[in-house]
Amino acid sequence: MKKLILATVIAIFLSVVPTTAEHRGQLPTLEAPFNWNEVPVICGPHQDVMEKMERLNLDLLHASFGKKGADPDGEVVFMVLYYVNPQGTSTAAVITMPNDPTACVLYISYDVTLAPKKKNFQ
Repeated sequence: MKKLILATVIAIFLSVVPTTAEHRGQLPTLEAPFNWNEVPVICGPHQDVMEKMERLNLDLLHASFGKKGADPDGEVVFMVLYYVNPQGTSTAAVITMPNDPTACVLYISYDVTLAPKKKNFQ
């Protein structure tokens, strides 16, 4: 059931959100001390990435949208899917972009420790 819900969310995101490749073009200049960096990620077809999360016993905790220019009212340019295991000790972040048939695993982490003020969040 969870797999069906996740597949539906991703399918709606990929088919409804209008997009262009503009966000992949020239990157804006950043003020010091920030800089752009290339981060290695592992990408594959959406279904394969979801199945990998399932094999790792990671469940979708939440999904959120990245917007152009980091503006809350901006155009959606990517979606982040955040997974956690039932014990809350392992997490993974997956990113996908509209109209892109792939999803990319940004990281899988272990030995998660929550900040003291965050221990009661769901």
